[in-house]
Amino acid sequence: MQGCNVWNIDTGAGFYGKLTCIDTETKEFWQSDSVQTLYANEKGRNK
Repeated sequence: MQGCNVWNIDTGAGFYGKLTCIDTETKEFWQSDSVQTLYANEKGRNK
């Protein structure tokens, strides 16, 4: 979502989500696997 030159790409990596990045010119984006599948012992903010 874009509003007032601010892009909201929060996909909840701190809460069992994915890390996301975006090319703002092409609107192409990439996502990681779920953070907990990459770091099995990480509980994030859901401790």
